[in-house]
Amino acid sequence: MTDVLIVGEGLAACVTMHVLNNRNLTFKCIGHPNQSSCSRVAAGLWNPIVFKRMTESWMAHVLIPEMKRFYADAEKRMGTRFLYEMPIVRALPNQEAQKSWNIKSVNALAEWIQAADGLPDDAWKFTSAFPCRGYVNQTGYLDVNAFINATLKFYAACYQNEIFKYPQLTIHAHSIEYAGLKSKYIIFCEGYRVSENPFFNWIPLKPVKGELITLESETLTFTNAILNSNGFLIPQTNGEYTLGATYTWDFNDEAPSLEGYQALKEKAESMVKTPFKLKAPRGGIRPASSDRRPIIGRHPVYEPLLVCNGLGAKGVMLAPFILKQLFEHITQSLWLDDAVAIKRFYKKYSG
Repeated sequence: MTDVLIVGEGLAACVTMHVLNNRNLTFKCIGHPNQSSCSRVAAGLWNPIVFKRMTESWMAHVLIPEMKRFYADAEKRMGTRFLYEMPIVRALPNQEAQKSWNIKSVNALAEWIQAADGLPDDAWKFTSAFPCRGYVNQTGYLDVNAFINATLKFYAACYQNEIFKYPQLTIHAHSIEYAGLKSKYIIFCEGYRVSENPFFNWIPLKPVKGELITLESETLTFTNAILNSNGFLIPQTNGEYTLGATYTWDFNDEAPSLEGYQALKEKAESMVKTPFKLKAPRGGIRPASSDRRPIIGRHPVYEPLLVCNGLGAKGVMLAPFILKQLFEHITQSLWLDDAVAIKRFYKKYSG
């Protein structure tokens, strides 16, 4: 009997594999790449600041150190690099915003942000000439595709590439069986497709479609910062840039759209002042929750059934900490934060 059966092959499922390995727990994983492309197209950006309100992102002081430790350990284990730390250069609309930024850089947000004075900004000369700007530290991006590919290769003996068939699942009091496999627990990491899961289709998600595109420019050569104004521009290791992102609540599928392309083109034109080309548009559906917090924990009736969902656009930051906490809760009965525990939605379960 294995300890955990994982359903999914995106970011959450892959983080789960490493968390279980770190705890010496055995596992199998069933996933299929055609089920959802969200993790595969994600920019992987992490950022401790909520720019709209100029406040610290929820639990950033806890999530970011844990995230860095987790991915650094995974890089070392698999011999592959996928975590890239670099500051965000944030465009500010006017001198008043610049003044407010500078004040917060020595007060409330001193751990995370800096004033622009005296800091290098070679990248800025290639982009729209915003006279006001600030810097965010302890930011960067995870090459999510590289992380997923490396993880599935590293744990290939534990992975089955197939679509999970719910009718084949047999649930016992303290274990499950699926297609001849016995396991103490099963965890569903299915993103927005959890709506098709007969055991967890009641959890309240508000999926949001996001689209990204690749930007090429022979004269845009910066590699040392992420630029942010009405979108983000992330330098990639191959000399190209990831430009994003859109947020669409009314959509039919994951495919890139004409409207999304136009929105991204407008972002590029407002940010970049050198000639550029756009290529490889892609889309995915973010599994955001109704209260913008992750949803993790046990099924209200079937004890061996677990879920991890609702990571939204902050999955890179959230997944290592919350999945570690989940399995500490499951195996050691340690406390599970009420803000992320699925029990806050138990009343929505109708049996």
